[in-house]
Amino acid sequence: MSAGHGEDGATAKTPPFELLTIREFHISDYEDALDVWRRANVNLRLDGRDSLESLERQLRFMGPFMLVAEMGGKVVGVALGSHDGMEGFINRIAVHPDYRRRRIATRLIEEAERRLIDKGVESIILVAETDKQESIEAFKKMGFTERLRVSYMMKRDI
Repeated sequence: MSAGHGEDGATAKTPPFELLTIREFHISDYEDALDVWRRANVNLRLDGRDSLESLERQLRFMGPFMLVAEMGGKVVGVALGSHDGMEGFINRIAVHPDYRRRRIATRLIEEAERRLIDKGVESIILVAETDKQESIEAFKKMGFTERLRVSYMMKRDI
C-alpha cells in the first residue's frame, strides 16, 4: 500500500470506492462531463460531436448507453455508448485524474457492455485515441484486442 492511500485505494481527495454510482448521462451532466473530458485530455470537438446540441441529439437515440460515474454527487467519469444493431461502440471514456486507479473506467465499460449485449449486439468496439497507450493497455486487460489494420475514416460538413 502506498503512502496516502487506504486499503481500498482511497486518498484524502477521494471517497471510498463503494460510493461509486453508474447511471445514464443526462443533459444536465454536460458541463460536468466537459470538465472530466478536459481534465483527462480528451480531444474535444465542441463545434461538432461534443457540442451541447450534438449530445442532446445523441441522448434521444442512445440515452441508455451513455453513462456517467458519480461519487458523492460529483461526476467523475464518462463513457458514451451507441450501436448500429449489430455492433456496439463505446467511446469518449474518461475519468477525472483525482479519481483514477479505482476501476471507474472498468465499471463504466462493463455497464455499457452489459446494456449493449442486452440490446443484442454481436460485438463491441471500444474507441481509444492512439496516444493514450496506458488506456489501450488497460482495455486489452479487459479482453479488447487492438485492430491496427483498420483506418478510421470521417466525412465532415454533411
